[in-house]
Amino acid sequence: MTHNIEPISTAAITDLQLIAYLEGNLSEADIRIVEAAILDDKSIEQALEGLAMLPASDIKKIKHQLSSSLHKRLHRNEKRKLARFTWKDALPILIVLGIAFLGYLFLRILK
Repeated sequence: MTHNIEPISTAAITDLQLIAYLEGNLSEADIRIVEAAILDDKSIEQALEGLAMLPASDIKKIKHQLSSSLHKRLHRNEKRKLARFTWKDALPILIVLGIAFLGYLFLRILK
């Protein structure tokens, strides 16, 4: 059984990646990366030891909570994205400014 786990770098090993490591759901390359990170960082080693001591039901709850919070955060970030400014957005403004400028020139010529 494989899960959609983000590519692992030694810079940031997530709890979901550690859980996947414990469950044996990582590729050989990802396992080597996690193990290298464990050797480099004692806090990752301690987190893995803590997760290993938990019963499977608690790990499933943690995994569900992490997945749902990640999903909420990604959804929130999508809402925060600014709309891109395109020419289609500027066109009405340019038309109004053009009409105003032509009106100004027309009135100036009539005087």
